[in-house]
Amino acid sequence: MKACLAVLLLMFPSLLFAGNIPKNAHPNIFGTGWGCDRGYFRSGQKCEKVIIPENAHLIFYGSGWECDKGYYRLGQKCEKVIVPENAHLNFYGTGWECDKGYYRSPSVPQ
Repeated sequence: MKACLAVLLLMFPSLLFAGNIPKNAHPNIFGTGWGCDRGYFRSGQKCEKVIIPENAHLIFYGSGWECDKGYYRLGQKCEKVIVPENAHLNFYGTGWECDKGYYRSPSVPQ
């Protein structure tokens, strides 16, 4: 009986907010509000769809995007990293660094 009462008490706050949850959203784990579904972000009292540009993907939490490896963010799009000779993509894949035994010339753009 106590277990049933505990479950009802935990669900009750969620039921209170059920009518106030916008489209593409779900109740939060505390039952005191809501969060947007994956692929959407909060904008005031509604959830807007994340617009993912070419050569990008949703971030882990699903409320935004980041460029694929080999691309860097420029405004609302992803541009390809141009890797010069004797260089390679950096660890993050958003830029480049010189191969061992080489250094970046000041005349080479980043």
